[in-house]
Amino acid sequence: MCNENRMCFSTVHTGTSFKKCTDQHIYRSGLKTIYTNIDCLTKSKKSELEIMISTDKPDIVAITEIFPKNSAFDNMMEFYKMEGYETFIPDLNSGRGLVIYFRKQLNALVKVLDDQYRESVWCELILKGSDKLIIGCVYRSPNSPVDDIVSLNRTLNEVVMKGYHTF
Repeated sequence: MCNENRMCFSTVHTGTSFKKCTDQHIYRSGLKTIYTNIDCLTKSKKSELEIMISTDKPDIVAITEIFPKNSAFDNMMEFYKMEGYETFIPDLNSGRGLVIYFRKQLNALVKVLDDQYRESVWCELILKGSDKLIIGCVYRSPNSPVDDIVSLNRTLNEVVMKGYHTF
């Protein structure tokens, strides 16, 4: 259980990215990622997150529930930025909020899907040749209505149908 002054990482994962070899076989190389549901990104949790990032040096950090549960929040984009990382937040005015941070050297681009689930953000990394990796962060409340689940399913189907490598 987390309190509001401590951040708990529900998942810490060292993943892999994909690169295409000249012989067209896909091999894996390290891409360090971290995910957590932060249950409101407070100043103290952000400080702890910054220390962890400076120590572990992840390439990608995905965080869900960055906004408070039942209260208004200030639209302070500057607060959510992280030094050395590109910040991708889908909409500062709806839901619990989520963010993906990409190390600036990765040159990630935000990817807007045709049928995008409202509490999701998708980014694209260009790999070797014409290969692309799409990375998404999604938040779905356990109390979501059926319409949200259908919308999320359409979004995931779109990602798969476009032939991206996914992570």
